[in-house]
Amino acid sequence: MTEKNLDLNIAIALEIIRELPQTFNSHDFIKNYAKKTEGQYIKELYSYGSFQYYHAQIGRILLKLSMDGTLPIIKIKEIEDESVFGYNDKIAEWRKK
Repeated sequence: MTEKNLDLNIAIALEIIRELPQTFNSHDFIKNYAKKTEGQYIKELYSYGSFQYYHAQIGRILLKLSMDGTLPIIKIKEIEDESVFGYNDKIAEWRKK
């Protein structure tokens, strides 16, 4: 599968981070992102062809934007969590700066 450029809305991402608890995981972020950007989320999910690949891309973007200082979060560790579709995934746990 070819790499796609995901256009994560930074303003909405910052809003979501403000609303989440001090410690949260990637699934928490994705659920809120999907609610706030429903139309965009559905289009991008369809274009990626796989929710697992799309959600992994969102996680990678969160990591990149946390490392460059755009998002005020720090990756704490990897955890296992059930996705919105009932699959167990290894995902990141985050803490607000």
